[in-house]
Amino acid sequence: MLRFRKRPRRKSFPVRERLWASFTDVFTSLAALEHAPGSLMRTKRDQDALFMRQVWNGCLPVLAYASTSIYMVVSQAYVLRSKTVKKGISYSTLLLLWQNVCGIAVYFPAKIFGWETFAFYEHKQAMTMLPNSALFAVMVYSSAQSIRCLQVPMISVLKNFAPITITLVEWLLMKGRPPSGNVLLSMALLIVGAFVAAVNDLSFNREGYMWMLANVASNVLHLLVLRKLKLNKDLSNTQILHYSALWSLLWLIPVGICEGIFKTVEDFATQTLTFKLVLLSTGVNSILMFLATIWCLERTSGSTYSMVGALNKIPIALMGYIFFNAPANVNNLVGICIGLIGGIVFTLAKLSEMRKGYHEPPPPPPPARR
Repeated sequence: MLRFRKRPRRKSFPVRERLWASFTDVFTSLAALEHAPGSLMRTKRDQDALFMRQVWNGCLPVLAYASTSIYMVVSQAYVLRSKTVKKGISYSTLLLLWQNVCGIAVYFPAKIFGWETFAFYEHKQAMTMLPNSALFAVMVYSSAQSIRCLQVPMISVLKNFAPITITLVEWLLMKGRPPSGNVLLSMALLIVGAFVAAVNDLSFNREGYMWMLANVASNVLHLLVLRKLKLNKDLSNTQILHYSALWSLLWLIPVGICEGIFKTVEDFATQTLTFKLVLLSTGVNSILMFLATIWCLERTSGSTYSMVGALNKIPIALMGYIFFNAPANVNNLVGICIGLIGGIVFTLAKLSEMRKGYHEPPPPPPPARR
């Protein structure tokens, strides 16, 4: 019977195994480096594709916020300027109440379908949202008081200082990227365009200027606090919407009672179907506008968000001339053209900054310690 002789097992060589492991680690690192963002091994075509993808991801939230914001202004203007409303009745408080009720109503389907698990009221989360809601209340109230004291064109001029203020705050206090010269130029063009459009309606009113100062300050602080809440991830989007609406109702309900909101509800029952549908649609649009605002703040900077809000006045003004028979003159048209140029300069400046960030080589690694 043949017996096969067992071959002696070779001893392992630690040096060879280490060399093979190092060899495979090199290829693994090269593969990871090739797929890393901003890699030197990425071709120019890949960089351009990544840049266009990032631009698209930034354009979607901006377009969503711009469209919902424009619709909100136009729909509210339709309700507040309707000729079918009885004299002495204002729908401003009813609009705000309805929009906040819709914001609270989102909680129930979110709870039923398991999208959110938070309680209807939690003291800690409510206190976290209190500063943001208080700033929002100051912003709304100061805006109404400034309209009482100043002409609308003058208010547009002063409100356009908000984008510059937010840009400087992000740069100086939040240690963000310094604004480029073209960004500052676009904001200056926006202010000049609003000033030219309002040159015939400029007026000096100390009380109105104080209310506008409070409005711009509360607008900037409201945006910064909201962005901080999102960066810290203290609350979800639904929680921010929920507690903001709850706090707003606390001061809207007594204001509505003092203004005779029950007469407004009686007048609403006698309005046309179109009027009712437009007013009810503002509640749904307020939810979409809030989500678009959060989305825009997550994907872009605060200066971009506020600049989009300022540029919204241009299509709104054009719609006013077309649909609401607003008076137009040469100064208004020249101001709109200057504002459009400012918007184009701002867009090109932001695209240039993004392209520069994607095509710049990554910074060299720090020297190793000896």
